[in-house]
Amino acid sequence: MHKLFSAGLHLAPRHNLQQAAEQLRLYLPVLRQISKELEKYPNAELVDVTDNRDHMRAAMVNGKLRIDANEDRETVVHIVVPVETIRDAVNRLEEVSPGIW
Repeated sequence: MHKLFSAGLHLAPRHNLQQAAEQLRLYLPVLRQISKELEKYPNAELVDVTDNRDHMRAAMVNGKLRIDANEDRETVVHIVVPVETIRDAVNRLEEVSPGIW
């Protein structure tokens, strides 16, 4: 899946990637640093919060960032992203618009 996503970034129209890079300009350095740090912890609980109705958990599982959020016991969000995918996306966005940094 990671390779498919990375290939998609290279096939996406350059102007679309440049627009995304411009919108994410402030966050790309943070995302780069987060991806570097997460690689150090391939299996770790990051956040686990529960209240009366809701539950949110973010964890690293086998090198993938996994985010689950439930509301009233129904899954609302379930995301699994390899850390290398985050890093590759940041690299690609920086490649297409190097002048905005």
